[in-house]
Amino acid sequence: MRDKNRLNFDYNTSKDYNKLYDLIQTQRIVCIVTYSDKLLNDKTIELRDICSSGVFFDNENINIGCRGTGFVTAFPFDGNSAKEEFLKQCKHYKLEFIDPEMVNQIEE
Repeated sequence: MRDKNRLNFDYNTSKDYNKLYDLIQTQRIVCIVTYSDKLLNDKTIELRDICSSGVFFDNENINIGCRGTGFVTAFPFDGNSAKEEFLKQCKHYKLEFIDPEMVNQIEE
């Protein structure tokens, strides 16, 4: 049996997705996503991965991923704005991010 603590990341993180949306327009942000994967025996396992925000290609496409895997890929879709899609996908992946302001407070 694996240690359930493997999913714990000892970082101060935020889930303020509106703030994240604003931050990623000007800088890369370190993010943590939670997702499920199927095992060979048809059971699922919950995993966490560290990734970073991508750049806006035309101010309408947002990407968050790592190692060639995209988790959040938001763009205007089905009547929703890129931001609406972004917020929905962040919630789906239980996304957390390291807020640069929180890091700066610790260093001061």
